[in-house]
Amino acid sequence: MRTLVIIVVLILLAIAGTVAFIFSGAYDVAATTPHSALVKWALSTTSDHSVDSRAVSVEVPQDYDAPSRVAAGAIHYAETCQGCHGGPGAEAAELAKGLNPPAPDLVESGREMSAQQVYWVIKHGIKMTGMPGFGPTHDEQELWAMTAFVKALPDMSPARYAELTKKAEEEHQEGDEATAAGAMEPATAAGTEHPDSAGAEPAQGGGDQGGAAGA
Repeated sequence: MRTLVIIVVLILLAIAGTVAFIFSGAYDVAATTPHSALVKWALSTTSDHSVDSRAVSVEVPQDYDAPSRVAAGAIHYAETCQGCHGGPGAEAAELAKGLNPPAPDLVESGREMSAQQVYWVIKHGIKMTGMPGFGPTHDEQELWAMTAFVKALPDMSPARYAELTKKAEEEHQEGDEATAAGAMEPATAAGTEHPDSAGAEPAQGGGDQGGAAGA
């Protein structure tokens, strides 16, 4: 009985100490301060095992790594991934330097992780790492295309990477131009619908007519 009491007391003390530590503000949450070795190990190990246990249920399409999927994945990768992860011959954006933990090298991840694991991470993201889940914004075809591209990265030359991702830049530019053109159309239509309205003289008795219209 005494042993049980001691165990309960120790558990309560541990809980109280944890709560006190949380509210003390002693832990530095600044992204510019690296995690301690213990915290880094705990977070990475928890994350790895969490992904492993969930990714095993993912069914991989037989043709997920078809060249057409890889090419389609390059477009999404350039738009959503390159800024943080970079690519063969391409550096990550400046904002990636402030991430803690830093975004992993997907050339290495593509070599070490299974297609199931890559797909799961792309779809669901990882909490408290800056890695978003693309499931809410991308359909299954797009998610598997991105997976195929990441898995192809280890054997991809900088020249091939540049060739594939260039299409993304071209499509993005075309989209911006189309958006700009669409924004101009309403203004043009408004200006040409009544070309003589600006110079039209007000009709006589306009006050009475205006009152009637308002009524």
